Amino acid sequence: MAAHYTEARILNTTFTPLQALLKDPVFCQILNLKFQSEILNGSNIWYCFDHGVTFSSWGEKITLSLTPIPQGQTRVDVSSECRMPTQIIDWGINKQNTTAIFNYIISYLPHYQAALSTVPTQSAVSAPTETACQSPTSSSVPNTTASSANQKYCICCGTLLASDAKFCIKCGSKQPCCDPSPQNE
Repeated sequence: MAAHYTEARILNTTFTPLQALLKDPVFCQILNLKFQSEILNGSNIWYCFDHGVTFSSWGEKITLSLTPIPQGQTRVDVSSECRMPTQIIDWGINKQNTTAIFNYIISYLPHYQAALSTVPTQSAVSAPTETACQSPTSSSVPNTTASSANQKYCICCGTLLASDAKFCIKCGSKQPCCDPSPQNE
């Protein structure tokens, strides 16, 4: 059996913003994932991704499961498993994968929730036209999420970073190029 790691968290959001976030090509690009499939299983939705070969492993199979629970919450299960069935030591890469995915979701979910709440007539969120992240301006983010939206975490190791950081101060990984400040016109 290949080395694996699974983590589950309950998020205070419905399916729609999570689906928009997971279907966004920027999600796969930033986390170096390749989308494989989306499976609807009753009330659950499963997303399958592949993570490429690294110095630590021959790649991983990553599965995300979204399960609705009462009071507008969603249970998110993330599982990362080494692709090679004989790889029994993963040097922590599977835990890093799940941590990076949860950090990305927690960091960018408020932006998707704000975008969906400002455009109620849209049935789906379209993919961004640029390859860079497009975060909403401070005026479009509700005040209730402003404190959590201003926090930025490393997508690889989870370290709290300055909002304008381009690289992580702990692991040195390049961060998504989102500028939370409004642009001068």
